[in-house]
Amino acid sequence: MGRGRHRIAAALLIVGGGCDEESGPYFMPVRPTLAALSLVCLATPSPAADLAVTIEGLRTTKGLVSICVFARSADFPDCGAAPPAMRLNVRADSVSEPVVFEGLDEGVLAIAVLHDENGNGRLDTNFLGIPNEGVGISTNRLPRFSAPAFEDAAFRFDGGSGQSVKLVYW
Repeated sequence: MGRGRHRIAAALLIVGGGCDEESGPYFMPVRPTLAALSLVCLATPSPAADLAVTIEGLRTTKGLVSICVFARSADFPDCGAAPPAMRLNVRADSVSEPVVFEGLDEGVLAIAVLHDENGNGRLDTNFLGIPNEGVGISTNRLPRFSAPAFEDAAFRFDGGSGQSVKLVYW
C-alpha cells in the first residue's frame, strides 16, 4: 500500500475498520458515500436561533441593565467575562420590551442580569458582600448566601424559547 493510502486508511478506521500488526490497517466493507455522509453529519453545527430575555421586577428606571448569556460555566456570573455577542447593556428605561440575543447555538445556557442603578459599571455591595443593586438569573432561583453557580441558572435552549428573569433587591 502506498504512503498516501495509509493516511486515508487511518482516517477511515473510525467507520468500522481495524488494524492488524502483520498486514496493517484493514477495513470493513463500507460504501464511501455512506462514510462521507456520516462524517458530514457529525460536523454539522446546531442551528442558530434567537433568545428573547424579558426582565421583570425593575425597581427604578435609572441606570443600566446588563444581560449576559453564558455557554460555559467557567465564566458565570461575571458579565465582564462574557463574549461581546453574549452581553448587552441597555438603559433601564428601555427594558419594558424583551432584549433579543440573535444567532445563538442550541444547548445549555445560563443568564445573569445586573441592574446597575448608579451606572458605575459594577455590582455595588454592602460590607458583607450582599448586592445593593438588583440581580437575577435565568431560573429565578438565586442562592441566599452565595453567588449563583452556572448550574443554578442553567437551562436548555432549544432555539425557539424565551426566558424571563426576575430581579431581586436585598
